[in-house]
Amino acid sequence: MYKKITLKNIFLIFIICLFFSGCIIFNPNDKDKNKCLEDYLHNSLDDLNPPKKYNLPHMDLLSIKLFCSTLNKDISVLEWGCGGSTLFFSRFTKKWVCVEHKEEWATFLQNEINSRNGRYNTYVNFIGNNEDYDILTSDGTYENFRDYIEFPKSLNEKFDVILVDGRARVEAALSVLRNKLLNKSGVVIVHDWQRPEYKVLLEQGFEIFKEDRKHKDAELVILKPIS
Repeated sequence: MYKKITLKNIFLIFIICLFFSGCIIFNPNDKDKNKCLEDYLHNSLDDLNPPKKYNLPHMDLLSIKLFCSTLNKDISVLEWGCGGSTLFFSRFTKKWVCVEHKEEWATFLQNEINSRNGRYNTYVNFIGNNEDYDILTSDGTYENFRDYIEFPKSLNEKFDVILVDGRARVEAALSVLRNKLLNKSGVVIVHDWQRPEYKVLLEQGFEIFKEDRKHKDAELVILKPIS
């Protein structure tokens, strides 16, 4: 029986062609990256069984493509700010450790992870803020989130990819250098890079490794320490 062609199928083909350079998406040598992209496109466009909102990263499609390009089953990832990215991307890595400042959300995510078969590589750590902060004016300071920022140092681990997508992002990224959290060839990924206040990282020890140069307001950037 032939599968009925739906508007969703047509839209999926259009999106693939539009965003992935002439419909050539997949490199046969990059199975993990291919699966990451396939799963995201399938789940985000599945009109028959739409995913729960928290199951997918809150990123645009170009950011998903860029992030998937960093993943494989041999890497370990640290993340500040747990959520859809934790649930979705951790499947394509060896180990995923995230740090979350909201206790209820951290508990919900860990329970969600524990309910899924084969998801023993993902760890959610609740580390609350030290001081109150004004969420409407900033994502917090070092003083507001000292324990949250410094927690990864206590793990005595180095990571291949570090995603900065939570509170006090500039200070969290700077702690990667200070606490030597990266493996030799590791990278730091900053979400919402279009925010001007995050560009100070380029003056404090980081340089751009990879970014979407076609779009001025790209949401994601991959940084590496200046050697």
